[in-house]
Amino acid sequence: DLALFPTSAILVIRTTVPDMVYRPYSIQQARLKSILPLRQTHSESEPEILLHMFSNAGAHQACQLARAYQAHTQTSLKVGAMVFDSTPGVATYSRITDAMIVGLPSIPILRQLLSCLIYGLVGLIWLQNFVLGGVNLVEKARRDLNNTTLVDSKRGKLYFYSIGDKMVGWEDVESHAIEAERKGEHVESERWVETGHVGHMSNDGERY
Repeated sequence: DLALFPTSAILVIRTTVPDMVYRPYSIQQARLKSILPLRQTHSESEPEILLHMFSNAGAHQACQLARAYQAHTQTSLKVGAMVFDSTPGVATYSRITDAMIVGLPSIPILRQLLSCLIYGLVGLIWLQNFVLGGVNLVEKARRDLNNTTLVDSKRGKLYFYSIGDKMVGWEDVESHAIEAERKGEHVESERWVETGHVGHMSNDGERY
């Protein structure tokens, strides 16, 4: 909130469709080296990091940042607090593809072509994980974000989610919050009823 912290620096890390579908994690983490090392100290006078994630794509990118930081420093990424907006979900084929298609261009022909590409690529990844017994990136994010040896939140976690979200189930977000609480972390939640995916701030900015 710039009204409360007008001098705070804001770093925006975007996630693209290739990051979610086929780009190797090693390449994604290598791209983040330009913002490493993040300044991490135990001094109370030092500014804290607020790690704010939007959707499963944001959760995925946060994990890549944490893993890149850990590889660079051999320590966990220490943040002041973590905010989960419409994340983390549980991966199903339809929810993964729906989430990716949302951000596609509105031009009908281009959107249809890219949608077909997404369906095919996600299907191949899904088949590969099934055959090889791998864990998909959404499930990896769920695990990583409750792993304090990877990312450690000083003040805890805040979850924003909605019953009306068609892409990330509210039950999935709540189960992640419950798991974090059972591990001893401080957890707070704000549940909406009718807002759509990542639509809470635009629906009720004052509450958000």
